[in-house]
Amino acid sequence: MCGRYVNAMSSPDMARVFDAEDRTADWAASYNVAPTQMAPVVVGDDGSRELRLAHFGLVPPWSKDTSMSTRMINARIETVETSRAYKRPFARHRGVVPVSGWYEWKSVPGEKKQPYFFTFGPDVAVPLAGLWERWSSRREEEPLWSFTIITCPAMGEGLEEIHPRMPYVLPDSRIPAWLGEEEAPASELLRGPDAAQIGDLDVFPVSRAVGSVRNNGPDLVRPVEAPAGESGPETLPGL
Repeated sequence: MCGRYVNAMSSPDMARVFDAEDRTADWAASYNVAPTQMAPVVVGDDGSRELRLAHFGLVPPWSKDTSMSTRMINARIETVETSRAYKRPFARHRGVVPVSGWYEWKSVPGEKKQPYFFTFGPDVAVPLAGLWERWSSRREEEPLWSFTIITCPAMGEGLEEIHPRMPYVLPDSRIPAWLGEEEAPASELLRGPDAAQIGDLDVFPVSRAVGSVRNNGPDLVRPVEAPAGESGPETLPGL
């Protein structure tokens, strides 16, 4: 799954990279984006790209409230086209979730799970495939925008050893079709990440402090020594 990630970019930089109109306000870089928090997402609405803040965890239009969103932070690539919750936004509301990297936790015998950070570099804006929706409440004048991140099977022996799944990293060439700007069959949209691109990932263990949503800041993405018997930052197999 992908339940925690980093977005250390500014809104103007994201708007420039993804050629989107910036409609965010008061966004500050976060090194520990967690479910139910508001975070930037690129949406294709009425033929134009917009960068908006949205609730991490999809809230379907038919929901009575937002409580189920914590169970809808990720959508599986294998079933997103047919799932009751996701087939509508897959058809109409595909979006891009900009990240600087993401975290996954690996089970370590006899110890707490060890978090690892996955990144293409500190200055690289990574486009993750996502879905978005707008949900209206009688108590609020403005609708709530929300999103989920699509996950796929982990690619490569090194990644699989940490976690069996990973977020769907969109190749840049696939972004226009994903946002609905170009026609493409579902089979093309759901091809998954490009293997060569995933091979450029840097993966290393980081502090367990990331496990608490109260912690934030660049210290969370600094490499730490791997647990005894585990591969270190430079020796993870398969990468």
